[in-house]
Amino acid sequence: MPGEVARLKQQGNGNIFVFGSANLSMTLLNEGLFDEYRLGIAPVIYGKGRLLFSDELKSQELKLLESRPLSTGCAILSYQRAV
Repeated sequence: MPGEVARLKQQGNGNIFVFGSANLSMTLLNEGLFDEYRLGIAPVIYGKGRLLFSDELKSQELKLLESRPLSTGCAILSYQRAV
């Protein structure tokens, strides 16, 4: 799977988005195949549920590109990997 995603990125025919797939995201994150991360934060804390990132994820430093508050109280944070 990571090889196919890398091939598609090299073709440069547009953006590839991943929505809500923890396993796919983990694989692509660990392979360094994400160019940008967009995280939506909702003003609700449940205290239970699946972790956004597991212990298997390699540590990565990120640079904030944009912080956009929404009228709903949510916020969209955009990051890229720090070089």
